[in-house]
Amino acid sequence: MKFLHTADLHLGRFLDNRPRWPEQQAILDEIAALVETERVDLALLAGDIFDAFIPPAAAEQMFYLFAERLAAAGCAVVAIAGNHDQPQRLAAAQALAAHRGIFLIGMPGTRFPATTAADGIGCLPSRNALRLRLANGEQAVVAALPYLSEARLQELYTEDITDEVGARHDYQRVLLEKMEQLAADFRPDTANFVLAHLFVAGGHSSDSERPLSMQVGGSFGVSRDVFPAGADYIALGHLHRAQQVRHAVPCFYAGSPLAYSFSECDQVKAIMLGEIAWDEAGKKQITLQAIPLQAGRPLAIWRVGSYAEALQRCSDPALQDVWVSLQIELEQPLTAEQLDALQAAHPCLVAVTPLYREQGEVAEYAPMEEKSIPQRFADFVLESEGVAADDALLDAFCQLLAEEEEEEEE
Repeated sequence: MKFLHTADLHLGRFLDNRPRWPEQQAILDEIAALVETERVDLALLAGDIFDAFIPPAAAEQMFYLFAERLAAAGCAVVAIAGNHDQPQRLAAAQALAAHRGIFLIGMPGTRFPATTAADGIGCLPSRNALRLRLANGEQAVVAALPYLSEARLQELYTEDITDEVGARHDYQRVLLEKMEQLAADFRPDTANFVLAHLFVAGGHSSDSERPLSMQVGGSFGVSRDVFPAGADYIALGHLHRAQQVRHAVPCFYAGSPLAYSFSECDQVKAIMLGEIAWDEAGKKQITLQAIPLQAGRPLAIWRVGSYAEALQRCSDPALQDVWVSLQIELEQPLTAEQLDALQAAHPCLVAVTPLYREQGEVAEYAPMEEKSIPQRFADFVLESEGVAADDALLDAFCQLLAEEEEEEEE
């Protein structure tokens, strides 16, 4: 049987204030065409289907038409909620979707009644995990764990947690227990999958991810030890950089199919395509390959030494079809007319960051996560106003920040 793993579609997401609808549709079309060409039996979507709890209607329609196209190709679809998804909203259409071989899982512990779609895809009786009969007659067991925040953990387990160390221990324990329950349904004659949306400690993140621990009722990073060794493949979502997690069985983040921040410029976007087969002795063999995706406009950071060089590069017809973050070495702020000229020369220019020369040197660019809140505010002033924030403005901002922190402590 063949399976496909992708995640973090973030349908409806913008790049700065630029819509990505055509690129998102092109990505979905490319994935669907691959499913049709390769005759994929099972598609695993590891969360963050949408970018917001209340996604635009256009994003929902885009996803449902995509899932329907996969189902029409004889491919069962299992999608779980990520931290960007509203669980009940994602699962609202489940009563209709299951009859097409589409299974939408919003909350941990979701159970499905036995169903059979017209093409033979069906849900079979199972204690905890989702057990599927695929269109080719083979069976798959999916241990699905949608995003589980601390707030949702408290709904499942009532003991009070008063300290962070206790919270981290309890969160890890609950995930381990949940995985053990789900994995109890794995069998030698079924293809066994873990499908989860979480952050595995040690994973490599990108700027475009919302840190789970910083959300209201967020969650912690977990050890890879929570995943059962009895799985054939572990399909993860949340991190936008495709990467393998060290484990006894194949364990991967598929990554986002589109680059959603300029920290992802160097990433090759892909989906995971796998096949599980049984040899004559009844032992399972698995083959995997990452299939690079071609759709989607690339992102690039251009660093130039002058305004004249920036304008020349932005005007190059061969460089128009790329999202650009422009960094310009300057001695004086750009004028409004110069900024307008750059925007007019390049339709996909997203940001212009001045790098001012100080004593013969240029201030080096630092990643967002390495900057303090006042430094981020100063960058915002530069990007939005084209002028550097003076000491008085920074002092006023720091004073407001301190007052806000005092109110939170009270």
